[in-house]
Amino acid sequence: MRLPRFAENFLYKTNKLLGAEVILLNESDVLINCCISERSGSKISVPFTKNDLSSVEQLAEAIPQKNLPVSLVFNGKGIIHKKISITGNESDFYIQVYYGLEGQGFCSVIRRKKVDEIINSLQEKGLQVIEFFLGPFVVENSLALTAAQSSVYELDWAGHRVSIEDKKIKEYVAAENNTQQEFQFGEFTVQSNVLLAFCAAFHYFVPLASVIHSNVGVPVRYEEYRNSKAFVKLARVSVVFFLAVCLVNFFLFTNYFDKQKKLDAELTVYQSAISMHDKLNSELQNKKSFLEKSGLAFSTKTSYYTDRLMYDIPEEIQLVSLSLFPLKNRIEKDSALQFDNKKILIKGFCQKSILLNNWINLIKTKDFVQETVLDNYEQDADMKNGKFDLTVKLK
Repeated sequence: MRLPRFAENFLYKTNKLLGAEVILLNESDVLINCCISERSGSKISVPFTKNDLSSVEQLAEAIPQKNLPVSLVFNGKGIIHKKISITGNESDFYIQVYYGLEGQGFCSVIRRKKVDEIINSLQEKGLQVIEFFLGPFVVENSLALTAAQSSVYELDWAGHRVSIEDKKIKEYVAAENNTQQEFQFGEFTVQSNVLLAFCAAFHYFVPLASVIHSNVGVPVRYEEYRNSKAFVKLARVSVVFFLAVCLVNFFLFTNYFDKQKKLDAELTVYQSAISMHDKLNSELQNKKSFLEKSGLAFSTKTSYYTDRLMYDIPEEIQLVSLSLFPLKNRIEKDSALQFDNKKILIKGFCQKSILLNNWINLIKTKDFVQETVLDNYEQDADMKNGKFDLTVKLK
């Protein structure tokens, strides 16, 4: 299943590419001109160029970014640009065919050994070669960027001269013109000695269908580069995604953990209040039960009773105790207290029994008194006052 185009662009495409022209001077010496092409949206720019580098090591040290893919152009000695008969083993050569005007084209041939040495050296320096070209024919993909000219004209730069007809290369000859000049491509310019390096890099963004070659390793390297780039991007996206998930989980956990602590604190307070409520309610029920069992759970007029009883007491009578609602029974262990709410016990001393009888009769006349009983009266010959116990029963 083919991925959507935006997904392919995100995973596989790069916005920066290193283009390098490798000019073969002899068997051991090279001259390298390079530039970095960068695409931002629909715009192409050249933020970096470097000329006259004498080795791959210098190239690796000069470029500001080390992990860029590389597109190469080979020129100089050892490259043949014409229709020829190849002698020897075909596998010893790289062959490139440029399709120009209808029925016309150029064949470029170079021995594999020198090209492979340079490519291997670049890859040892961490620069992944994903494409290379032979000769100046890759310049065709920049023709559409130049200002409008006639359909037939010549382009002369850095030792190359091509005849252009309808944006196609019709003729090519090596020239002696090494005069430095600038080529204007929209909003940016390119120096003539890095023109082919720019075109090699630009080929990544705008592929040139009219150039093909026999290097089967190039598609393999390109596919490896695409897959490695997709893997790195997926790994980064995965790390960012899982980091975002972890951060969201952390903030959610922190938020809900704080809420839980707050709720636990409130629960502790409420449980304490509920426990206190239950305790107080239990005490209330116990006291209510006690009052009901003891006979105290009713409205009384103790102050009224006391006032009325004491209102008529003679001065000669001295009270020792006045017990309102005395206990009905003896206090026993684990037994509830019970009070007689219909009885008042009065104890005291009286000089004369007649005074006590008169007071008893007055008590009997009270509207709240049901009965008055003299429980005991003691007066010995030696005693000046008599001791009495009186029970008043209420209605």
